[in-house]
Amino acid sequence: MDRISGLSDELLVKILLLVPTKVAVSTSILSKRWEYLWMWLPKLDYGHSYCSEPESSRLRRFLDHNLPLHRAPVIESFRLELLNILPSNLFTCKSLVILKLAGGMLLNVPRMVSLPSLKTLKLQRVKYFKGKTLQRLLSNCPVLEDLVLDLPKGESTGKLTVVVPSLQRLSLDIPSAHDIVGYVIKTPDLKYFKLVDDNDKSHYCLIEHMPNLSEAHLDVSLPDIKSLIASITSVKRLAICSAAMFDEGFVFNQLEHLKLCICRDHSSNQLFRLLKSSTILQELNLFSMDDHEPRFMDFWNKPSTVPECMLSTLQNFCWSFSLYSGEPQDRDIVIYILEHAVHLKTATISSHVCEVPKFEMLQELAFSSRASTAYSVYKIKRMDRISGLSDELLLKILMLVPTEVAVSTSILSKRWEYLWMWLPKLDYCHRLGSGPDCERLRCFLDRNLPLHRAPVIESFRLEWCNPRFKPKNINMWVLTAVSHCVRELEILYESYQPKPLVILKLGGRMLLDVPRMISLPSLKTLKLQSVRYFSDETLQRLLSNSPILEDLVVDLREHDTTRELSVVVPSLQNGYVIETPALKYFKLRDHNLNDHYCLIENMPHLVEAYLDVFNLPDLKSLIGSITSVKRLAICSEAMYDEGFVFDQLEHLEVCICKDHFPSQLIRLLKASSNLQGLHIFFIEDVLDMDIISGLSDDLLIKILLLVPTKVAVSTSILSKRWEYLWMWLPKLQYGHRREPEREKLRCFLDRNLPLHRAPVIESFRLELCNTRFKPESINMWVVVALSHCLRELEIVYETYPPKPNILPSNMYTSKSLVILKLDGEILLDVPRMVSLPSLKTLKLQSVRYVNDETLQRLLSNCPILEDLVVRLREYGDTMQKLTVVAPSVRSLSLCIPYSHEIAEYVIETPSLKYFKLVDYSNNDHYGLIENMPYLIEAYVDCCCPDIYSLINSITYVKRLTICSEATLDGLVTLVFNQLEHLEVCLCTVLFSSQLVQLFNASSKLKRVDISLMDGHDPRQDMDYWKEPSTVPECLLSSLQSLSWSAYTGEPEERAIVGYILKHAVHLKTATIKSYGSDVWNLEILKELELSPRASKTCQLMHKLSETFKIPDRCKEAIAMNACREELVSGLSEELKRGETDSSGGSNNSLALEDEESGYDTDSTGHHHGSLLKVGRIMDAYLAEIACDPYLSLQKFRAIIEKLPDYAHMDRISELPDELLVKILMSVPTKVAVSTSILSKRWEYLWMWLTKLEYLHRDHCSEPGCKRLQSFLDRNLPLHRAPVIESFRLELCSSHFKPENISTWVSTAVSHCLRELDILHDDTEPAMSNILPSNLFTCKSLVVLKLVGEILLDVPRVVALPSLKTLKIQSVRYFDEETLQRLLSNCPILEDLVVDLRDYDYESAGQLTVAVPNLQSLSLYIPYCQDLDGFVIETPNLKYFKLMDHSISGHYCLIEKMPCLIEAYLEVNLPDMKSLIGSITSVKRLTICSEGIMMLGEGFVFNQLEHLEVCFCTLFSSDLVIELLLKASSNLKRLGFSFMEHHVPQGMVYWNQPTTVPECVLSSLESFSWSKYTGEPEERDIVVYILKHALHLKTATIKSYGSDVWKLEMLKELELSPRASATCQLLFD
Repeated sequence: MDRISGLSDELLVKILLLVPTKVAVSTSILSKRWEYLWMWLPKLDYGHSYCSEPESSRLRRFLDHNLPLHRAPVIESFRLELLNILPSNLFTCKSLVILKLAGGMLLNVPRMVSLPSLKTLKLQRVKYFKGKTLQRLLSNCPVLEDLVLDLPKGESTGKLTVVVPSLQRLSLDIPSAHDIVGYVIKTPDLKYFKLVDDNDKSHYCLIEHMPNLSEAHLDVSLPDIKSLIASITSVKRLAICSAAMFDEGFVFNQLEHLKLCICRDHSSNQLFRLLKSSTILQELNLFSMDDHEPRFMDFWNKPSTVPECMLSTLQNFCWSFSLYSGEPQDRDIVIYILEHAVHLKTATISSHVCEVPKFEMLQELAFSSRASTAYSVYKIKRMDRISGLSDELLLKILMLVPTEVAVSTSILSKRWEYLWMWLPKLDYCHRLGSGPDCERLRCFLDRNLPLHRAPVIESFRLEWCNPRFKPKNINMWVLTAVSHCVRELEILYESYQPKPLVILKLGGRMLLDVPRMISLPSLKTLKLQSVRYFSDETLQRLLSNSPILEDLVVDLREHDTTRELSVVVPSLQNGYVIETPALKYFKLRDHNLNDHYCLIENMPHLVEAYLDVFNLPDLKSLIGSITSVKRLAICSEAMYDEGFVFDQLEHLEVCICKDHFPSQLIRLLKASSNLQGLHIFFIEDVLDMDIISGLSDDLLIKILLLVPTKVAVSTSILSKRWEYLWMWLPKLQYGHRREPEREKLRCFLDRNLPLHRAPVIESFRLELCNTRFKPESINMWVVVALSHCLRELEIVYETYPPKPNILPSNMYTSKSLVILKLDGEILLDVPRMVSLPSLKTLKLQSVRYVNDETLQRLLSNCPILEDLVVRLREYGDTMQKLTVVAPSVRSLSLCIPYSHEIAEYVIETPSLKYFKLVDYSNNDHYGLIENMPYLIEAYVDCCCPDIYSLINSITYVKRLTICSEATLDGLVTLVFNQLEHLEVCLCTVLFSSQLVQLFNASSKLKRVDISLMDGHDPRQDMDYWKEPSTVPECLLSSLQSLSWSAYTGEPEERAIVGYILKHAVHLKTATIKSYGSDVWNLEILKELELSPRASKTCQLMHKLSETFKIPDRCKEAIAMNACREELVSGLSEELKRGETDSSGGSNNSLALEDEESGYDTDSTGHHHGSLLKVGRIMDAYLAEIACDPYLSLQKFRAIIEKLPDYAHMDRISELPDELLVKILMSVPTKVAVSTSILSKRWEYLWMWLTKLEYLHRDHCSEPGCKRLQSFLDRNLPLHRAPVIESFRLELCSSHFKPENISTWVSTAVSHCLRELDILHDDTEPAMSNILPSNLFTCKSLVVLKLVGEILLDVPRVVALPSLKTLKIQSVRYFDEETLQRLLSNCPILEDLVVDLRDYDYESAGQLTVAVPNLQSLSLYIPYCQDLDGFVIETPNLKYFKLMDHSISGHYCLIEKMPCLIEAYLEVNLPDMKSLIGSITSVKRLTICSEGIMMLGEGFVFNQLEHLEVCFCTLFSSDLVIELLLKASSNLKRLGFSFMEHHVPQGMVYWNQPTTVPECVLSSLESFSWSKYTGEPEERDIVVYILKHALHLKTATIKSYGSDVWKLEMLKELELSPRASATCQLLFD
C-alpha cells in the first residue's frame, strides 16, 4: 500500500525538503507520480566532497541535463561546493540576496556586474583573480548591507579596498601569514565593525570616519592605530585589544560600553587612557579575548586626576572570565574604581580560585571604601552548575531551607539576587532579645516585603518575643501579605503574663482610648478622675467589658470635650459617682438589685436624658442633677419628692410599666411649666421598635452613603447590628478643620482603616490642613486604601513647611486606580517603575515636582488617560520645562500663575477635544503645541506676546473662548474652517482689531459672544474701531446670533454692533446686556433699533425687555410667510373645486408647462397626486412671490389640476431628518431642491445633502445657464452639511464664467469634500483656470475626476494626503512638470487614469508617472498626440493598461513592476524591450502589438497563467506560438480574439515550430477562439494546440456563418487528433 503517494504535491515537496537533495532526486525512480516531483524543490544543495574524476563528471552531466529543466518558479537557496570557476551570469543575477563563497575557489569577476538585490556577501579563504577583483564586485552591489572578508593564509592580496556606501556590517580578518600592502575602508553608514588584524608585516591602514557606528570589535597588532581610532570615535560599544598604545587627544563622546582585553603588558595604562577619553561611559568590562593568554597587570601609576566618567556616569564594573587573582596590581585597580566611581551600582568579580581564598578576597574588597552611596551589590562569583537550573526548580530547593538562608543566597550572583523574592512560603522568626537583631529584621521587612514578587503567598509566619517592634510595622507587614492573597497566616507573640487586674485608678491629663477587643474579667474598682476620653463611647465600652465591676467613680474635667455619657453596669454593688459638668446627653440604666448609692453632680448644660432605674431608693441626687434638661425619658421604681422644677423641659416621655405611673406623671407635669410635647410609652415596645435595623446590609450601606463618613461611623453605637456596618462603605471621606480633631482623626485611621472590610473602595478622600500629620502615617493610609482595589483617590494636603513625600510607591503601579486628584503641599516623586493602566482622570493642583521630567514620566505610563488638569504653584516651584505628551488625552486644563518662572512648555495631545490654557506668567517663555485635529472646544486666557504656535494648533476648533493681549496679525494665513461659536473678552486694548481678524479667519461662524471673563476688568482705553475694507465672509453667509454683555454704549462699541447688524445677512438674534438705569437702557435700545440691519428676520433683544417691536421693513417678509402658510392650508380646498373632467387640450398644454418647468409626467400622460405634483404647484406660487431664478416656472393657477384625497396626507414629513435626507439622496439633486417649497419642515432640508450633482447638458439655452449659475451663487455658500461626500458638476456650455466655477469648487472644498467630479465641455475653449488653489491642499479629498476643457495649473504648494483615485481625461496641462508635481504630492494614491487630448498638436514633452504606492494605472495616448516619450516608475502596481496609438516616434522607459497581476497592452511601439521587461511577473495579459516581433527571445513570463491575444495583425500566429507561448511555462488559459474596434487583416502562412512550447505540454488547461473563420492558417493553429496540449480540459470555438457551415467546421475539428483524453470541444 503506497499511501504516501496519495498526498498532495505541496506536502510531498515539503517532505523532500527534509532530506538531502541527492536523496530527493533518487525518489524519481519510484513511480511516475515521483518522476518529476523533485524538480519543484525551492532549495538545492549539490555538495561535492570527493575529488575523484568519475564522480565529478557524473555530477557535471547531471546538472547540465536537469538544472535547466527545474520547474520551481523561485529558487530560495542554491549551494554548490566545487573548485571550478563561477559562471558569469551569477554576477548579473537580479534576484540574488545572499552570496556565501568559502574554500579555495578562484573569484574572477567579469566586467559586466550587476547584483541589485545582494544584501549579504561572505567570502572566506577565497582567492582573488586580480587586485581589483573585490572592489569591482563591491561597487556593483548598490544595497549591500553585510560583508564578511576572511583572507586566506599564504596568499597575496596587495591593496585591499572596501568602498560601499550602503554597508552596515563589516567583518575583516587578516591572518598573520597573509601578504598585504595595506587596506582602505570607506563605509560612512557602517553600524557594526569587526577587525582582526594579526598580520606581523608592515602595512598601512586608512579608514574614513564612521559617524553612525554603534559597535566595534578590534583585535589588532598595528604599530600605529591613529587612523583606526579616529574613525571609530562615535562608537557606543567597543571591545578592543591592541598591541600599540594610542595617543591621547581622542574623545569617545558617545561610548557607553567598554570591553578591554588585559592580555597586553600595558593594559592598565591603556585602561585609564580610555577612561579619560570616554566622558559618558556607563559599563566597564575587563576580559580576555578568545585564544588570548591573560597576563599579570603591569605596574600602574595612579592617575593625577580622576576620569570624568567615574565621577558622573559609570554604573557597572565587571572583571570577568576568571581573570581576577587578587594580585596587588589587580587589587589596586579594583579599589581605585570603587573609591572614585560615585554612581557605581554593581561590581562583579569572577575568580577561578578555591573557596577559602575567594572569600578572603571578598572580605578584602568589602572593607575598601566606596564612593557610591546608592544601593550596591559587590559580588565575587564562581562558575557553578546549579545556577543553570530553571527558576521553578531553584525555588523548590530554596523552600527546603529556612527563609533566612534562602535570603542569604542573593549575594551569590545576579542569577540569585532576586530569586528568593518568588518564595510562596515565608517564615520570619526572632527569638533573641538583642536590640540590633530586632532593628535589622524590622528594616529588612520594611524594605523587602512590599517588593515581594510572588503573586500568591501560601504561608506567612511571624514570630517574635521582643517588645521593640512597633504595632504599625507589624500591621503593615500583615497588610502586605494579605495583598498577596495569603492563604495561611500565623503570628506568635510571646510575652510575660500579667496578674489579674482588680483595681484601676486613672487620673490627670491621660488620654483613654479603649480598643474594640477588651476584656477585664477581674476588675472590681474603677476610678476615673480628670481623664480625657478619645470618643463618647470610650467609657461605655470599658464598662461593658468589666463583668464584675462593683465600684465606679467618673469625674470629667471641666473643659472636657465629652458631651455624652452612658453608664450601664448591672454588677455595681457599692455605688457610683458621676461628675460631668459639661455633659449634654446622659443615659442611665441601673437594674442592680443590691443597695447602692448614687452621687451625681449638677449638669447645667444637659440637653437630653434617658433614665431607667430599678432599685434606687433615693432619687434626689439623680433628679437634682438633671433639672436643666430639655428632653427627658424616664422609668423609675421610686417616686421622687416634690420641689424640683424642670424650667427648660420641652419634651417628656413617661413609661407606664410602674404602678405609681399616674401620680408620677402628675408630679412631672406640675414641675414642667414649659412642656410642649408629652409621650406615654412602654419601654419594652420602644426597645423593639427599630424597623430600620431589619433592612438588608446592602440597603443600609446605600443609606449610609448618603451621609458624610463621620456621621456613618457614629451609627456604630446604635446597636451590635450597626457596630461594624460602616466598615463596608465603598466611599470614604476623612477631613478635619480644627486642631482638637487632628489627633482623634489620626488615631481613628491608624486603628480602623486597616480593618476596613469593603473589598473594593470606590473613593478615598483625605483633606488634611495641619502640619502635625506625619508623612509615614498618610503613606500608610494610602497603602491600605490601595490594597482594597481603590478606584478614586483624592488628597488635599495644606502644610507649612513642606513635608517629605507622602505618596507610597505602590500607588504608581495600581491597576485599579481610575481617578487621581492631588492638591496642595504634596511632593510628586515618580519612580522609574510606573504603570497605571486604568487611570483616566488626573488632577494635579499646586503640587511640588522633584524635577522637570517627573510629570512626563507619570503621563507616559498612563495609556488610557483622558482628562488631565495641571495647575502649577504660585511660589516655590522649580519646574522650568513642562512637557505634556499624552496621545490618549481628550481634555486638558493647564494653569500657569503669575509668579511661576517657567521657561517653556511642550504639549502634544493629538486626540484632544477640550483644551483650556490660563497663562498669566510674567516670565519670558515660549510654548510649543502640536496640532490638535479633533479639538472641539478651546478656552485661551494668556498674556504671552506671541501666541502664533498656540493659535496654529487649534485651527480645527468649533467653539473658542479667547482673551489675549497679543496681536493676531498672524491670523492672515490661518483659517478656522470649523469654528461655529466664538467668545471674545472685552478687557484687552486690541479687542476691536482682534475681533476683525477672528471674523476674517472664521468663514462658518454662527454665534458670537462678547463679554468679560471671570475676574477680568474692562479697559477704558479700547482702540479706535476701523471698519474693514471687505466684509468678512461669515457675516455674509453664516452668522446667526450675536450677544454682547457689559455693553456701555461707547462710540467704539456702538460702531462694532452697528457694523455687525448692517452686514450680517442671516442674523436671527442680537442680544445686548448693559448696565445703568432702565431709562439709559431704553436709550441704548432705541439707538440700536434705528441702525440699519441686513437681516429682515433679526430680533433685537435686551436684558430688561425680552423682545422689541419689529421694524416696518420686516412686515413684508412676515406677510409673505403668512401668505405661504395660507396657501398650504387651503390648497386641498382649491383643488377639490377643480375636480371636474379635463380636456385633451388642457392636458397637452399642461404637459407643455411641465416640460418648460423641468418636471416630467409619467408614461401614461396622466398627472397623479404625488409629491412632484404638489411640488409643481408650490414652485409656481414661489415663482410669483419670490422669483427664484433656478425654479423659473409658469403661473400658479395655470397648472392646478385635480388631486386625490390621499395626496393631501403628509405622513412623510413626520419622519426624522436623518431618514428624510437619505430619501432625498436617492433622487436627483434638482428634485431634492424642489421639495423646499412643500412646507417649512422641508424648506432647508435639502441643504443637509452630502452628495450634490448639478448637471447642465443644454448647449443652447442661455437662460438655463443663468438660472443654474444664480442658484449656485446664492445657495451653495449656505449649504449646511459639514461634510460633502460627493460634488459633481457637468457643464456643457460656454456661458459659465471660470471665476464662478472656481468659487463653487472652493466652497465645496471648505466642507471637507471627499469626491470631486467635473466635466467641462466648453464649445469655445479658453485657457483660464477654473480650479481654485485650495483644491490642491484639501486634506479630505479622496477621489478627483477632471474631464474636458480644464486647464490644470498645479501650484508649488500641493498637499493631497488622502487622495486615492485620480482621473484626468482630455485636460490641458500648464507645462511639462504639471502632472508629476501633482502626483508627487499624493502619498497614498492608488488608482490613476490619464487620457491625453486628441488632436492636440502641441508637444506634451515627456510624460512622467512616478508614484511608489500606485496600484492601478491606465494610460491612453491618442493618434495625433505629439509626445517625446513617457517614463513610468510604479513598483507596487497591480493593474496596468496602456493604449498607445500615437504615430510619432517616442521612447518608453518603464521600471520593473514585480507586483503586477494584470496588464492590458494595445501599442504601436517599435521598441518594446523596456515595456515587456517590466511586466514579466504578470499573471494575466491581454496584448495587441506588432512590435513584439522585434524582441526575439530572452524574456520569461514565469507567472503568466492567462493570455489573451488580438489576431488583428498579420504576424499574430508567430507572435503567439514562437514567442509568447515559449516564454510562458506556467500558462493555463489561452484566448484568441479581436479587441474592440479592431479589424482582422488576415493571417500570413503559419510555420509550425520545431519544438512544442513547455506550457502546451505541462500546464495549458483552457483554449478559446472568438470570430473563428475556418481559414487554413487558423485551422492549423487549433489542430496544433489540440494535438499537443496534454492537460487541455476545454476548447471553445466561436465563429460566424450559417449553422451548416458551423457543423462542417465542428466535424472537421472533432476528427483532429487530441493529446488530452479529457478535452471537451465546445462550439458556439
